[in-house]
Amino acid sequence: MSTIRYRVQLVLAGPVLTRSSVPGAPGIDTPAARDTDGTPMLPGTLVKGRLAEAWRELEGCAPQIPEEAERNAWLGAPSERSAAGARSRLEPLRGLLRFSDFRATSSARSAYPTSTRVRIDPALGSVRRGALLCLETPFAAGDKAVFEGHIDFDAPHASDIDRVGTAIEVGLRFVPGFGGLTSIGFGRTRDVEIAVERATRGTLPFEYDGVSHVRLRLRFDRPICVDSRRVARNLFEGAEVVPGGVVRGALAALVQRRSGLPASTALEAGVKSPWPDLCAGFDRLRLTHAFPSGHGATAIARTLPLSLAFAGGGGPFDLAAHGRAVLVQANKAAPPEAPRFAPDWKETDRSAAREKGGWPDLHRTIRTRTAIDPDRRRALTGQLFTYESIVADGIDWIGTLDLSDIADAAMRRVVVSQLCEALADGLPGVGKTKAHATVQLEAQGQLEAQGDDRGAPAPVAPWALTLETPALLCDPRLLSKPGADEVSVLAEAHQTFIDEASEHRLRFSHAFATQRLTGGYLARRHHSSGAYNPYILTNAGSVLVVTPADGVSPIDAWSVVRRWAQQGLPLPRWAVQLYRDDWRTCPYRRQDGFGALTYVPFPSASPKGVLDVS
Repeated sequence: MSTIRYRVQLVLAGPVLTRSSVPGAPGIDTPAARDTDGTPMLPGTLVKGRLAEAWRELEGCAPQIPEEAERNAWLGAPSERSAAGARSRLEPLRGLLRFSDFRATSSARSAYPTSTRVRIDPALGSVRRGALLCLETPFAAGDKAVFEGHIDFDAPHASDIDRVGTAIEVGLRFVPGFGGLTSIGFGRTRDVEIAVERATRGTLPFEYDGVSHVRLRLRFDRPICVDSRRVARNLFEGAEVVPGGVVRGALAALVQRRSGLPASTALEAGVKSPWPDLCAGFDRLRLTHAFPSGHGATAIARTLPLSLAFAGGGGPFDLAAHGRAVLVQANKAAPPEAPRFAPDWKETDRSAAREKGGWPDLHRTIRTRTAIDPDRRRALTGQLFTYESIVADGIDWIGTLDLSDIADAAMRRVVVSQLCEALADGLPGVGKTKAHATVQLEAQGQLEAQGDDRGAPAPVAPWALTLETPALLCDPRLLSKPGADEVSVLAEAHQTFIDEASEHRLRFSHAFATQRLTGGYLARRHHSSGAYNPYILTNAGSVLVVTPADGVSPIDAWSVVRRWAQQGLPLPRWAVQLYRDDWRTCPYRRQDGFGALTYVPFPSASPKGVLDVS
């Protein structure tokens, strides 16, 4: 299977208007969609939708036009639904074609050129009151508006390349116009040009020296939306951190496509692929979450510990060592006062803490989508949704490739070599926006991120362990018991986990922690038994404070902390029994970046005094 890129040029007649989801300048009712740098553009999803519509109408007219089954393979299809309305197949069918946005390359008019429309009152024959609409029209009537983008295709066979290219060109030429208001002449199609580029196979320029941890740097070509959180019924907010499971999933999809394997094929020993050793060792690769950083920067953003607090105009102060209620005196002139933890922070507090943690300035953009009724050519009821993405301009996301679970040094080298070949053209299809990531591997170990204190004596206990990523620590069944006290149950769950995972070498002292319940699609996706077992995650930023257990030397206890920092927290015993240690049934394993922690102190200020008032 080879990857093909079709360079597509759409030549339209102005005016052209695709409505932006982002508010425009004051007085503009309908702003034009623009890229993050202000360039007018047509969303890739719009071009894909119009192409799908054209292919449906042209079906049977020419041998190059795909029929329904092939159209679904090329463009993708939604999950199937049974007659009762429930989803009978939770796995969506991903398309082989991936569309970029189409950016304007011809000169547009000034930043906010406008035109107006009115509605006429049929009874009075004059303008209806309040019916004036101000439109942003970057291209004037009759202007030549050229939009360029690309469509990537993982061609199963060489014979598909020309056929798919022809089908794309015929379909786009059949579309009468792109954007909104096409019924009154906006965005008329004048011409379509398409050129084929074949990817040249190579390898990433990386010399592997046999270390267990390799830094992974991702640079995306468009805004990214991953690990989204539903903040309203149809509004989703993308996360700032790229989960390791997202990277693993995109990598698995890439290997499957390039190997000609169905999407349901697990990558394991014996799978036929150009990279057999990578497949054999795939489940032993640990991919950590990737945190944002500036282009070329080496410092990685730190998760903000929940033990951080502000008081008396000072801070942030890290109060992890204090497990009881305290008052904080920020300086000599300030009286002691109750500390403000994260739930009570103002924006100035949050900005100051993020700056200490090395977080770059991240900007967000939103995009609204809906499904179109192919017969009425109107939006389907209940199908509109909006997602918020992180703008990727000037940002790298940095994670770690952990090879510790591959003990054989020779196999490590082969796996890394095959991984470099697989990622030579980048990592496509990441997140909701199907972003394409340029990948760099760098010889930077996890130990350096943890301070590289090999050979140094264990620091004085207690030790504050900050979860850099969420972790599966608490059994949800314990909270379902009638009359269960949540605080006591969670504290006992933390104690049990620390005791079992450390093999009785660490003792739990106290925690600054929050939890959340998750499940839904993830809890049902691969569970054929029908049982619904959700997950309780201890959130990133939670702090677990531990000390050596009775009779255990600090050096022996500290070795457990260091191992967890290097390899991530293991699954609790109850989780292995309930979910199994399998990516299909437990998406929150350390191999996918969950349970990562650090013992390196957060760069916080020191208060003048802390008074115990418990």
